[in-house]
Amino acid sequence: MDQWAGSHELVTALLENPFTSDKDYSDILWNRWKNQSTHLTIECVRVTLYSQILNRHFSHGPSTSLVNGALNIPSYWLQQYPLPIQVTEVPSLSSQPFLQNTLLRGDVLVLLCNPLTTPLPTLITKTDYMLRRPITVLILTSAGASDHVLEHVKRELAAAGCKPRNVLTVDALRALDAISALKSDPSSSAAIQRYQNDFTGSRISTFSEVLGEMLGSKDSRRVSLSDIRARTALVQMNSALHASAHSVAQARTATDRVFAGASELQSQVEEVRARSDEVLAESGVDEALLRGSKEMKTLLDSLTWPTVIWRVDEIDTLVGSALESHWCRELESQVCHIDPFY
Repeated sequence: MDQWAGSHELVTALLENPFTSDKDYSDILWNRWKNQSTHLTIECVRVTLYSQILNRHFSHGPSTSLVNGALNIPSYWLQQYPLPIQVTEVPSLSSQPFLQNTLLRGDVLVLLCNPLTTPLPTLITKTDYMLRRPITVLILTSAGASDHVLEHVKRELAAAGCKPRNVLTVDALRALDAISALKSDPSSSAAIQRYQNDFTGSRISTFSEVLGEMLGSKDSRRVSLSDIRARTALVQMNSALHASAHSVAQARTATDRVFAGASELQSQVEEVRARSDEVLAESGVDEALLRGSKEMKTLLDSLTWPTVIWRVDEIDTLVGSALESHWCRELESQVCHIDPFY
């Protein structure tokens, strides 16, 4: 979700191998973001039996490399799944909005949230398009979150229409401490015991189990790639339909507001018109206009064609005099003369 969500710690804890003697492996893994700014693509270098023998006897096996934002690593965690896995790691959604479409094309979405920096209402508002997908796994990187807290979070998400596949709590820092303790003294029984306690207590293995249910694992029923692709396609279609329905609802709401505003404006116009009629009637303007119209009509009707032909030069003067004499003369007493040089 943001830079405090702990994506770096989680990915490191998943991919780190406490039993490897390859220093480059850990060094590249821990410092993978040193010269990166946007996102990383992580893929597994397959470790075969032959390469294990080479690595054990000649220190020559699959190597870890980081080139142009692509990390290739011989991770045992990635190899536990029967299908090749490509991980796209994004440190913060807010800083990389253009990557959202890339993430939404994934077969599994993993969203990390630190409840201390991102409250649940904020999380729902900003990532509801991800939380509505049944292929999303929400991980709360909070130490000591109880099952009651998880149930509360699930209820709040459901009330907002968000139904991710799983909601988990993982303490990635505790898992990293367990790995570091074992690597520092792999022969110590105390270090081994601490590793077992802390790694299990971090609940990081729970996420691996959930991912195994979604992608299949070597120890469970095999899930074909076509099944996964079909599921992802259905999720994409449902998301597109939901987005379309949401856009239509927004457009309808905007249209309703326009119609309501137009109706209110029409009512105001009718009120002004009615008030204007009242003012004109009270001030005698209507009566004066009607009387003036009748007098002018009488004059104009008297101007027959034979008369107009013989008096064509007098028409302007005649009409002007009539207007001055008969057109609403009684209103002059009611008009306030305003000085233009006030």
